[in-house]
Amino acid sequence: CPFIGNCVGARNRRAFILFLLWSSCSVSYVVVITCILCNRRAEDIRHVWARTGALPPLELGNINLYLDHLVRTDVDGLPLHTVAFLLSTCCWVFCMTALLLRKQLSLLCRGQTLI
Repeated sequence: CPFIGNCVGARNRRAFILFLLWSSCSVSYVVVITCILCNRRAEDIRHVWARTGALPPLELGNINLYLDHLVRTDVDGLPLHTVAFLLSTCCWVFCMTALLLRKQLSLLCRGQTLI
């Protein structure tokens, strides 16, 4: 397993399943807290993105304008590019750990492995 740097075997499967469980929980917590923060500042974020109307329609040739706008934009100290990166990374990590956890639990329920 790339996460624990070791093979998952008979003596460390319980630790691996607990690791996946708590990793999924902690990433979910980060996503929820970030969404709550964005919800509290939703009006400010809408106001900032309303200024995006001055940009041309999004196309492959002018995506650099949108990226530049995203990187330079913050709402009262809340950089939007950081929030976007945090949410996308956390969602990706959650999906990967949740899939591994689901696979391990299904193997356990079918009796193909032991804790």
